[in-house]
Amino acid sequence: MTKKTSRFSPAYRGTLPLIFIEQIPLGLLAGMIMDDGCLGAMFFFTLVAFWAGFALIIIRRPRTPTEIDIFLIKWGTLLLFGLSFVMASVIWRWRGAT
Repeated sequence: MTKKTSRFSPAYRGTLPLIFIEQIPLGLLAGMIMDDGCLGAMFFFTLVAFWAGFALIIIRRPRTPTEIDIFLIKWGTLLLFGLSFVMASVIWRWRGAT
């Protein structure tokens, strides 16, 4: 028997379940907030940014991810969502909405 080698590091495999465990409940909660879809839109843009960053990390280092890469993949959704709250409040203040 020959052993098949993967094109990707095994370190990435352990992160995928955590990503979905974070994103699915967070997306459901964001969708249930009654604010005319503002929080849902913020979460959507967070997901787009996260998956774009995930793709860039995978493309650049498929076999040798750094510790920072793995950290950003594991906790990037929460970090980006928190950052989007801060950015939204600053932008709303600039526009005079609050």
